[in-house]
Amino acid sequence: MIEVIEVSARRRGRQVLDGVSFQVRPGQVTGLLGQPGAGKTALLRRMLQIDRGGGRTLFEGRVFRSLPHPMRTVGAMLDPLALHPGRTVAGHLRLALSADPGAAPGGRRERIAAVLDVCGLGDQAKLRISELTEGMAVRLALAQALLGDPEVLLLDEPECGLEPEGQPWLNALLRAYAAQGRCVLVTGENTDSMLLRADRIYALAEGRLVGQRTARQASRDVSGDCVIVRTPQVLRFAAVLVGAGAEPTQLDGACLEVRGLDRARIGDLAFRNEIPLHELALRSGVQDPVVAVLEACRRPPAVLPVQAPATVKVPDHAAAEVVMPFSGRAGTRGGLGGLGGLGGEETDSAAESALLSVIEVPKSASAPASETAAPAAATADHVRASATGTSGAYGTSDISGTSSTSSTSSYNSTTGTTGTTGTVRLTAVPKNDETVATGQESVR
Repeated sequence: MIEVIEVSARRRGRQVLDGVSFQVRPGQVTGLLGQPGAGKTALLRRMLQIDRGGGRTLFEGRVFRSLPHPMRTVGAMLDPLALHPGRTVAGHLRLALSADPGAAPGGRRERIAAVLDVCGLGDQAKLRISELTEGMAVRLALAQALLGDPEVLLLDEPECGLEPEGQPWLNALLRAYAAQGRCVLVTGENTDSMLLRADRIYALAEGRLVGQRTARQASRDVSGDCVIVRTPQVLRFAAVLVGAGAEPTQLDGACLEVRGLDRARIGDLAFRNEIPLHELALRSGVQDPVVAVLEACRRPPAVLPVQAPATVKVPDHAAAEVVMPFSGRAGTRGGLGGLGGLGGEETDSAAESALLSVIEVPKSASAPASETAAPAAATADHVRASATGTSGAYGTSDISGTSSTSSTSSYNSTTGTTGTTGTVRLTAVPKNDETVATGQESVR
């Protein structure tokens, strides 16, 4: 990682850099965009401690002059045409390696041949520099920057002088280098070329860092046109636009500058969300793409409204009361909800606390004949039953017979307590046209 911390510089009494700070992260190509005279070259020279000034630049946590093997950490190309015309291509690279003997641990000759092949100069190793074209000289400067297989590349306008067919090659080289987890910082003044090779762009103007943009944001800025929207519901409409992929910027209290969507799409979003619009106008962008990016960096950040959490109001209701069967209170009228109308007076506490329990004798309608012909002692002559009396409760009773012919009847019975109705469940065996029951009542 490269950390540029408050870098400043003066030249001939003029401030050329003023507190520039940014970071270059590994794994991506970072562009430094600015018009001529913005301070791009001065910044690179100050980062490499060639010029005097304030601030510092850290390469992997260390300044350039404290690196044990500078060429293995930083590869730089500042002036591609600053070459001695009398030297050969291979001789120039051997001289560069002599400044850092540890830059090529695998061998100087092998390393020189490898970088020349990468830069497309494998057949020109014995040519003198004076015989090279301008595009070849740029490739030779790139080969020198790659000599030490560095972790960081600093390139000052590498596309200048490169032939047109070399532009795609350069873009592919820089992206492949960054894909290895290395840092690449490239300066330039051509916005179109910068958009093709950079993942993140820093805008520099008059020695100051204006701002930063991603390649996608910068491409929108270069497209130029934006839509001016005026609405009384600015924050709500800004949230809708952000969800649709646009970039709204609040210009004043009720005005938005929207990029990324056309007027038809913006009007459709407002209609679907029932948002009134007072203005929907197209504003043409500037002609210079560099100025467009600089103006975009100077604008305030996009509006990202913070939505307050929804407030759920719970109405104040009385606590619900669930009444279970046979849980009515003694002495109340109406008894069980929905089954009222049979209330009476208070009963004794014994009747209130009685518990209904039923013991059923299995039916013998389908029993074998040998079982039904058993002696009278083997058949039940009595019915075991118990009843619960509850004031205000209403119930029915069943009587089941266990003889060969089963019969079921229902009836209402009352206990000795006035105003109390009860439920009696009986299981009986008829004998000699009589029904004998045990419990509180006898049933015939």
